[in-house]
Amino acid sequence: MSSNSGFSLRYYYAGLIAFFAQFASIPFLFFIGTLLCNITTAIIAFLCGNTLFNNQRSGLLAATFIMTLPTVAMGSDLVLYSSLFTPTTLVFPLVLLSFYFFLQKKILYSILITGIVSVFHVLIGFEFGVLFLSISLLIDIIQKKNWGFIARKSGLFFLIFLFLLPNLIPYFQNNHTIEKSEFINILAHYRHPHHYILSEILTLKEFLKFIGFSVVFFIVYSRWFQRSSNSYHKISTLILFAFLAVSIVLNWIFIELLPSKLFTSLQLLRLLNIAKFIFLLLTADYLIKSIEQKMYDLRFFLSGLIIVLLIIFSGISILKVFVSLSLFVLLMVFTIRSYRVLATSVFVTIVTTIIIANNINHVKLTKYQKSYFSTSSNSIQSDLTEFILKNTMQQSVLLVPHDFGFIRTEAQRAIVVDFKAFPFQDKAMLEWYKRIKDCYGLNKQNFEQYYKTLNDEKIIALKNLYAFDYAILHQETVSKFPVIFSNSEYKIIDLTSYDQ
Repeated sequence: MSSNSGFSLRYYYAGLIAFFAQFASIPFLFFIGTLLCNITTAIIAFLCGNTLFNNQRSGLLAATFIMTLPTVAMGSDLVLYSSLFTPTTLVFPLVLLSFYFFLQKKILYSILITGIVSVFHVLIGFEFGVLFLSISLLIDIIQKKNWGFIARKSGLFFLIFLFLLPNLIPYFQNNHTIEKSEFINILAHYRHPHHYILSEILTLKEFLKFIGFSVVFFIVYSRWFQRSSNSYHKISTLILFAFLAVSIVLNWIFIELLPSKLFTSLQLLRLLNIAKFIFLLLTADYLIKSIEQKMYDLRFFLSGLIIVLLIIFSGISILKVFVSLSLFVLLMVFTIRSYRVLATSVFVTIVTTIIIANNINHVKLTKYQKSYFSTSSNSIQSDLTEFILKNTMQQSVLLVPHDFGFIRTEAQRAIVVDFKAFPFQDKAMLEWYKRIKDCYGLNKQNFEQYYKTLNDEKIIALKNLYAFDYAILHQETVSKFPVIFSNSEYKIIDLTSYDQ
């Protein structure tokens, strides 16, 4: 019923939410947390852009691009702004801040920040810490720094390890391992193939998008590389991209060809988010420099065309992107002489646009909306949560459709299982898989239909297994149990009086 009833890799994140939940509702915390993380991400994008290009306009446009433009998924995130306050959302601005200090050669600060990240998301903090430190050491070797200095800096690997201990010690104390084949099948092939399996990720459409992305990346990176006089930035980004290319190959080999539990756990494709971040920074600078120098050549128009196509085929709202970018251009025109006013205006515009685009409830805008709450629950589902809050005991457990995870946060009740909330302990992972199989079947495309066909005999069998008190069923599901709530789509049946 709870993937975090014991220790899990999200223990400290859950504790943080629980602490603030004493003062505000969880949906409100999710909204504020997501909003603050997006604002922080935009600010750090500006700082990184200004550091790389020494140009505030490039930094400001980069911040806007981060908040609006899609790139390619490739096993990680299609966009770099967030719509839900997950552990990844919480730590992403910190990863970017670590990268900012890395660009400034302040590797100790960079590692300390990735250490903090590892408390809330152990793998992201560990992987980016190792990545940034390894690049820094390689540059020292290339520049023939003193070996004593290099050895002392290598000691920061020990610091990275120390930050892992708050998660690793209780994890290994509480975790019961399962077979490698079961682990890889459940985590990579069943629950998260879009994060692991390149043969599934790279459909023809995604492959063509990746080719387009790579073409634009080459154009904007080569232009910046030719102009930049900062050898550290140029060498460090070259090594970074080489490491990321190797991570893609390792992910493919050790998940699909020679399956490895270790490499499956690492989820190396998530590292590609830093490449997408750099891509948007470079694209913003390329656009600003091209306009300033009036360099409207074939590469400029080719890059623009590919970016437009990436937006069109991403599934992201074209209206939202257009409105955000248009408002930015207008602000550039009216406040071009005052960078402080411009910076303030851009961030206010970004925040306002996101809030409006995501919270106006209008039929014509519905398809453009993406809620910041734990789910995009509609009024029918809201009626359900309101009834459950008022008419069931706090300790009640519910059987629900596979995509009703919002019952946890908005109705504040435990549920048997849902597809979205995934536990990362081995034993709990296996239990999650069993519950999904029992309640919805294993065909992900047929979850809803399977659940609709539940009958009383199956419901009783599930109740005997998972001891729930109520079940939310579709209206077409036939049951003789008492119905205590009903609307146009769902009904709630009461099993509290059922005598086993």
